Order: sequence, then structure tokens, then C-alpha cells
Amino acid sequence: SGASVFNQHKQITGIHTNSNAAAGNNSGPYMGYTLSNGDRPYIDWISSIIKQYGYENLYWHQYGYALYWNGNRVGYEPFWSRSRGISNCQWNKTTYPNKKVECTFNGKALGYELFWDGARVGYEPGWSLSQGTNNCQWNKTTYPNKKVECKFDGDMIGYELFWDGQRVGYEPTWTRNQGVDNCKWNIETYPNKKIDCHYNGKGLGYELFWDGNRVGFAPAWDMDHGKNNCQWNKTTYPNKKVECKFDEVRIGYELYWDGVRVGYEPKWTETRGQQNCDWNQDTYGASKVVTCFHDGKALH
Repeated sequence: SGASVFNQHKQITGIHTNSNAAAGNNSGPYMGYTLSNGDRPYIDWISSIIKQYGYENLYWHQYGYALYWNGNRVGYEPFWSRSRGISNCQWNKTTYPNKKVECTFNGKALGYELFWDGARVGYEPGWSLSQGTNNCQWNKTTYPNKKVECKFDGDMIGYELFWDGQRVGYEPTWTRNQGVDNCKWNIETYPNKKIDCHYNGKGLGYELFWDGNRVGFAPAWDMDHGKNNCQWNKTTYPNKKVECKFDEVRIGYELYWDGVRVGYEPKWTETRGQQNCDWNQDTYGASKVVTCFHDGKALH
């Protein structure tokens, strides 16, 4: 029943959440929750998502917290914070040991997951990243014949090395700098291989793309070095569609009209990008859907 799933927490008064657990239940444990000051930034962010995309898109894109039993979603709370979701997820895992409990936040798995040979064998939603990292290293050391993989909030933990698309190295406890050094060494030592490196589930360092194809990779560069190179490529090759990423996040300011990118300035500051975005919204907002990003973050 819905009440058994969410009896630890109360729902925001008057907000319909499309929650399977809460369907038809308009009283009792689902009403009367008072926001705390700590919830306010998160609620403001969700409200901006609703304003920009509409409530149904909020629902379908799985913003907020979702609870699953044996692969079936039994609860959905778009306005809950991550910490509130962790508490509920841990409570369900402890209370219902015979169910496969899974939880997501903003569409990504919540907490620590341990995999052997592709199968999940452990799940601790309340663990910190450091706890997960230590457990991952212990498993990797203790079970050398297993392919050990570990995730935290849906992203792989630690450093991964790939040759020609195949993972050939995994070090869950390495720092980013250790990963950068190893990645750079592999690029220099094996020039005939396509080297890719990830850290905590994201690409490592600077990547340059022409017309959707990666033509440059510099794992040891910092963000400023990457932005300078990106601007140089954009200026030097005006007939190419230049795109750049740092740690898998798109660099600089991007302007979109109706979903099509119409402007890209890799070296612009967030303030300058916001000013341009506001101008486009004021000038073209009545006839076009204007969206803007700076270093991968949506501007409002």
C-alpha cells in the first residue's frame, strides 16, 4: 500500500505528484509537510523546471525521487530532496528485505551499487562515496577473477582506461590526478590506439570535436587551456561545427532557438552569456523557444 511505502515522510500540501503510491490517497501521511529552509533552493530549482518544461515533462523525465520494488515503480516524489530520498530508500531496504529495492534521484540510481560480472550484488543507498570506494577496492582485491564495477549515484566510481572502446584498466581509489597521469602516459606510449579515460563516470580532460567527430584529446589540460584551444579552432575553422568538452561537460556559452544551436562562444563568462540569453528571450521569445547553457548548466 502507499502508506506503508512512504510512512516516514509527508508530501507537500496541495501538490499532485502523479505518485503511484499516493494515487487516490488525499489524506493521512501525504498531507501537511512544511518546507524547511534547506529545501528551498531545491524547490526553486524544480519550480523553474516546471515553468520551463511543464509538469508532465517533469514527471516523464523523472526529476526528483522514485522508488522501485522488484523493478516496478511504487512511489514518485518530484519535490523531495536527495537526502529525503536516501532516508526513505534505506527504510524500504531495511523494512522489506525480500524485495529488490531500487531508488533513483533525477533519473539516476541513488547511492552505492556493487557489480560482479555485470550483475548487481550489493546496494547501499545511504553510503557515502568514500564508503563505496573503499568497498569497491576491497572487492577488486579480494575477488581478482570477478569483473568488479562500482557506481555511486549512477556514475562509475574511480578511474577507467579504454583502448579502442574496450576497458583495460580500472582503479576505484585513484585520484583524478593519478588518472590524468596514467591517461597521458597511455596516449604517448600507444599512439596507434584510441585512448579514452573516465573519472567517476565522466570523460577525463579536454576533448575537441569537428562536425561531431572527436579530433583532439588532452587529458592533462585545464579548463582555461581547453577554452583557449576551443576558441582558436572556432575562429580558424569557421566552416566546421566546433564543439568542446571538459570532463565531458560542454565548454562555454551556447544559444539555442527551437532546439537548434545558433550561437556558440567558448570563452564567454556566465554573466555575458546570461545577458545575451536575456536579450534573445526578450527579442525572440514570443516566436521562438530560447534556451541557453554555460559550461553545461542551463541559464534562466
